Order: sequence, then structure tokens, then C-alpha cells
Amino acid sequence: MVTLTIRDIEIDDDSPMLLVGMGEHLDEDGFNIIFTANLQHNEYQENSNWPEGESYCVTNTDGLTSFGGVTEVDLDGSSLRMTFSEKTALVMELPDRELMFQIAPGVTDLNALSRILKSIFTCGRPEYHPRLTGLPLG
Repeated sequence: MVTLTIRDIEIDDDSPMLLVGMGEHLDEDGFNIIFTANLQHNEYQENSNWPEGESYCVTNTDGLTSFGGVTEVDLDGSSLRMTFSEKTALVMELPDRELMFQIAPGVTDLNALSRILKSIFTCGRPEYHPRLTGLPLG
């Protein structure tokens, strides 16, 4: 597992688009990752040619993108652990399949972060929803 300190978080909940962007620095230097979901795409066809595309999106500032590739999310205070599928880790050129994000003090409202991440990761096809721990149940 690789641990990264997150010093910058952007949350945009301008419905129907949701976005959480996290970075090691206040600029684009270092590690950056962005999670997005379009709440209008919560409806989907059963027989789709691209079911992953009917889920949330994971991208970075280099434009590397994967859909529905987070398998576990655990938020414990200011520690956010995520496990990614092998495919997503490869496509996104992640340093490891399991990343621990240590959120620096005062960076964001952890309740808002938790709420928006839950909304993002439960958008779209249920087979791409990660196992969630520590995020609000309601």
C-alpha cells in the first residue's frame, strides 16, 4: 500500500454532475486523482455494449481515465483507503492497487467529502459499486 498526503481537495456537487478532485499539492504537481459521476446516468440499459461507461469515472490531470474501477473505499477520520481493480491501476498508472490518502488537517469538510464520495460511488450500475466503509449509510 502506498500512502499519499492530500493537501488539496475540490468538491463540486453542482447536480447532476458530482466531482471530487484530490491532490498532493495546491497545483498540479505530484499525484492527482479525480472522481466524477453524472447522476442523470443512474438509469441504464440492461444490454449495454459498454457497461463500465454507465458508472462513475476515475481520471487524473494527465487524462488517464477508467470507469467503475474502485473496488473498496474506507474512510476512517482523515484516512481514506481505496483499492482499485487491476485494470484501473494499470490504465491509471497508479503506484499500487491500494492507496491510502492521508488528508491534511483543515483541507476539507470530511462530512461533505464522505457524502459526495458515497453519491459518486453508488451512481450507475451496481456491479461497479465498491464496498464502502465509513461513508454515511443513509
